[in-house]
Amino acid sequence: MRETQPTSDHHAQRRPPPIKFSRLLLIAAALAAAVIIVLFVVLDITDVFRLGHPVSSTTYATKIELVKDWDKSAPWLPDDATDVQIKEVKQYGPEFDPAILRAVSHSALNTALCAQTIRLTSPTFTASWSPDAAVPKVYVCGDWDVTPTSDGWFGLTKNSPQERAAAAVLLKSRETAGQ
Repeated sequence: MRETQPTSDHHAQRRPPPIKFSRLLLIAAALAAAVIIVLFVVLDITDVFRLGHPVSSTTYATKIELVKDWDKSAPWLPDDATDVQIKEVKQYGPEFDPAILRAVSHSALNTALCAQTIRLTSPTFTASWSPDAAVPKVYVCGDWDVTPTSDGWFGLTKNSPQERAAAAVLLKSRETAGQ
């Protein structure tokens, strides 16, 4: 017969219960999700991606270069525009992607294309060169809302249907009055 030796509580080694595989998997998934969230936040802050969509920043020396190389259009931009800065989110295609644009220009906007109305739209994103967005009125030029800057013009797309409708009424009344 074997003799058992008494053990004291302080000598007994207690092992923690083993971690279940499902708990380990859950912890790994939570850590992976946290890393992905942090990555998207960093990319969003640095403007590499915006809400999961790539952001593009481009500069054109003149309007001529812009018209030649850009996949969108800004027909309101005066012909003398220089130092054209564009930032856009690439998500749905050229016809639907939001963009902001700033250019140096000493010319007025074309009144056949633009009408001033109450601002209803704000930029969905900004850049270091964006002006104050809190202006009460904007020039509506098609899909663009345009405001003057100290050295030219700033525009953003997409504006609201209400802004476009109000501008269309004003443009139509100008056209009728001019006939």
